[in-house]
Amino acid sequence: MICTQFDDLGLYETKLGSLKINRCAVNGFRPRSATIDTWSVKDSRIANSKFEGMKVKAVTLENVTLGKELNFTNAHIDQLTAKNITKLPGLNLITTGSNVKFD
Repeated sequence: MICTQFDDLGLYETKLGSLKINRCAVNGFRPRSATIDTWSVKDSRIANSKFEGMKVKAVTLENVTLGKELNFTNAHIDQLTAKNITKLPGLNLITTGSNVKFD
């Protein structure tokens, strides 16, 4: 998906093979309890999103800005590749019970 912006997309308990987000301002993304094989985000911003219980085999984040509140409670990512991640001031990153780490 190449877009300028999207708001309020819910994918509750959805199963996806591949999800690609490129050059997009993402707000209100909610793949809660979703299962995704591969997910890549490039040259984008993610804010105000809920990933609780999400399970992903491989995630690639490249040139991504994280903002506002991102909730990864009980989310699990088998393989996370993160390059050039920017955390905006005031970011509330919730990772309780999750293996998701953005160092």
